Amino acid sequence: MSNKNELQDKINSIMNSNPVDAEVSKITKNKYLREVKFYQDELIHNNVLLPFDVLLSEIEEGCEKAPVGIHGHTRDLYCLRWEKGEEEKFIFSLENILAKKKRKLIDCPEEVIRDIYHLLPIIVELMAQKAQALFKEETKKIEP
Repeated sequence: MSNKNELQDKINSIMNSNPVDAEVSKITKNKYLREVKFYQDELIHNNVLLPFDVLLSEIEEGCEKAPVGIHGHTRDLYCLRWEKGEEEKFIFSLENILAKKKRKLIDCPEEVIRDIYHLLPIIVELMAQKAQALFKEETKKIEP
């Protein structure tokens, strides 16, 4: 019995001396947050520094009045943004246009993230299309 208690004390000591970052722990346990973090990290890794925003209702046609999360606010009232955050890193944020409140997407309630995480690949594609259009526009200005 003594060995078991000693082992448990050592485990507790190690756990207390190396606390796990709360955000990392939260993300690793939630598949929806992992998806958001994956896309966010990929965009950062690929140095995507072009701000972008889109209404959720523009992504899913015919779903303008579908609710986001459990609060009853509809997709036409939410804008998803790729923008520079407080730490000077780009992040996804979600703004409720009616309430004029914006949060990091990672900090939104799980119900909200669950409703929109599947849109991230579409949003990344829209971002790429915008970047390509801007590139073509700038190229035309350079050509004689």
